[in-house]
Amino acid sequence: MCIWVAQNNEERLFKFFLFVKILYKSGKTKFSEIEIQGIATMMNYADVRPLKAFIDKLIELGWIKKNEKTGYYILSSFDQLRIENGWVSRASLECSIDEISNIKAFVGSAVYTYLHKDFWRRVKREKSVLIKGRTYHFLSPSFNYKKNYAPVATTGIEALYNISKSKASDLKYAAMEAKYILVKKDFDISNLDVDPKLLIKYCDAPKNTRKVNGKVALQLIDLVLPTIEVRKRPKLGT
Repeated sequence: MCIWVAQNNEERLFKFFLFVKILYKSGKTKFSEIEIQGIATMMNYADVRPLKAFIDKLIELGWIKKNEKTGYYILSSFDQLRIENGWVSRASLECSIDEISNIKAFVGSAVYTYLHKDFWRRVKREKSVLIKGRTYHFLSPSFNYKKNYAPVATTGIEALYNISKSKASDLKYAAMEAKYILVKKDFDISNLDVDPKLLIKYCDAPKNTRKVNGKVALQLIDLVLPTIEVRKRPKLGT
């Protein structure tokens, strides 16, 4: 779901949906004028019109359904939405009002935490994975991937999910600033002690060639470590 939100730039809509899901534990409401006014106040909206537009959009998407007989609006469950939209993964993150107050950081944390887990799942399956000069191993059955960084490239997110590199980068830094993920640079350091600009200009070196501790280094994919945990939602009926 968070990947869909990022693909479609629907963070504000998603924030509203999560807010009402948390607010209405029964999964239904009538969205009376006084209710909408109250939600607007709680969400710091000066005008109720954006909220009414969100409700219309959520009905159009099928995330909210109206029972014309009772007048109640039914908030679809996450499992229903997953099935109806063909979202295969049941990976999920817990969220509260505090998390959705910074919706970009929350969406970013979901995307990068999921891809961190997916990377180590691939390494476990293939035993070793080579990416840009780095080889990653799932060292033993007791290896705890949750404590190990993984390379997650914005170019990879763009290729996999059609989320632009700039959007993927914005999500990463929002999640990092909120301390949902830790990010560190990775370099392949050589023994050369020359100006990287000369190598780029005359030797066709990659543009991400840098100098680290006096040596020429190729900047690799940023490494990511989530500080929150992905959980798997149970199947319907369990």
